[in-house]
Amino acid sequence: MALATRISLDVFTPEKEAVKGLEVGGIIIPGELGQMHVLPGHVSLVTNLKSGTFAYREQGQEEWKRAVVSGGFAQICGAKVTVLAETIEYSN
Repeated sequence: MALATRISLDVFTPEKEAVKGLEVGGIIIPGELGQMHVLPGHVSLVTNLKSGTFAYREQGQEEWKRAVVSGGFAQICGAKVTVLAETIEYSN
């Protein structure tokens, strides 16, 4: 079985679909037990989100796109990450 080299990212809030099907190379999630750096091939899990910095690096890019989330959940399953955030505010 080949390991994934990218992750498909979806980010939703009650008001909007912030990101849908974006191919990323890495994600930083403010999990309940601390920040998690999610890379391709990460173990599957579901975690509560705490308020904090959420970031992702688009496939082939060096810069991270950053935002602040306030609560919610994140699911990592295979090469797909789904974030259900109460709110998300991008810094750029």
